[in-house]
Amino acid sequence: MEGLEPTRLSAPDPKSGTSTNFATSALQITGLQKYVFFLFIAVWNQAYLLFIFVQTILKRVLMKRLYSSTLILIVLLIDFKSYCQEEGYKEIMTGNQTEKGFFVDGKKDGVWTIEFKNGSLSSLESYKNGIKQGVFIEFDRSGYITKQQYFKADIPDGWAYEYWGANTMKSKTRYLAGLPEGTAVMYYENGKVMEETSYKNGKKSGESKWYDENQKLLAIFQYLDGEFNGINTNYHANGNPQMVQSFSNNSPNGPYKEYFPTGKLKISGNYIAGNKEGEWLEYDAHGNVIESTLYVNGVESHE
Repeated sequence: MEGLEPTRLSAPDPKSGTSTNFATSALQITGLQKYVFFLFIAVWNQAYLLFIFVQTILKRVLMKRLYSSTLILIVLLIDFKSYCQEEGYKEIMTGNQTEKGFFVDGKKDGVWTIEFKNGSLSSLESYKNGIKQGVFIEFDRSGYITKQQYFKADIPDGWAYEYWGANTMKSKTRYLAGLPEGTAVMYYENGKVMEETSYKNGKKSGESKWYDENQKLLAIFQYLDGEFNGINTNYHANGNPQMVQSFSNNSPNGPYKEYFPTGKLKISGNYIAGNKEGEWLEYDAHGNVIESTLYVNGVESHE
C-alpha cells in the first residue's frame, strides 16, 4: 500500500459520461462566490439608494404635513384667543363679590360696579380702554361711602376723600398727576380737624398743624421737600408753647427752648448740625437757673 497515491473521487459528466475531478470544480465554485458577492454589493447599493429616495419623499411629505399642522394650530390659537377675549356685558365672580360691566376689545370700559354677596354695592369704578378714568367710590356694607377718588389716565388726579362712615369726613387730599398737592386735611371721627399739611410735588412743604379732638393746637411743624426745615413748636394743653426748636435739613440746628405750662422758661440751649453745642441752662418754675452744662460737638464738657 505504501507509495500509492490516494484515489481521487470523481463524478460522471452528464453530457460526455466522463468523470469530473472535484479539485477542478472547487476553483469554479470560488469564482461563483465572487460573482454572487459582487451581485450582492450591487443590489445593496441599489437598495440603499432606494431607501434614501423614499426617506427624502417621506421627509417632504412629513414637513408639508407639519407645516400644514402648524398653520392649523396657529389658526386655532387665534380663534381661541378671539373666543376668550372678553366682549360686551360681563358678570365676574371674585370671591364673595361680583363685578359687573362692559368690555370693549377685551378691556374694561365705562362704569363698572362691584356688589357684595347680598347684592348691595361695594364699589363703583370708571374705565376707558382698560385704564382708570373718572371717579372711583367704595361703600361699606351699610351703603355709606368710605372712599372717593378721581383718576386720570390710570393715576390719581383731583380730590380724594375718605370717610369714617355715615358721610363723616376722615381725610381729603388733592392730587395732581398722581402726587398730593396743596393742603391735605385729616379729621377725627367727631368731625374735628386732626391735621392740616401743605404739599408740593408730593412732599410736605410749608406749614403742618396738628390739633387735639377739642380743636386745640398741639404742634406746628415747618417742612421743605418733606424734611423738617424751620422752627417747630409744640404746645401745652392750655395753648402755651411747650417746646420751640429750629431745624435745618431735618436736623436740629439753632436755638432750643422748653417752657413750663405757665410760660416760664424751663431749658435753653443751642444745636449745631444735630449736636448740642455751647452752654445749656435749666431753670426752676420761678425762673432761677438750677443747672448749667457745657457741650462740645454733642458731648458734655467738664472744663
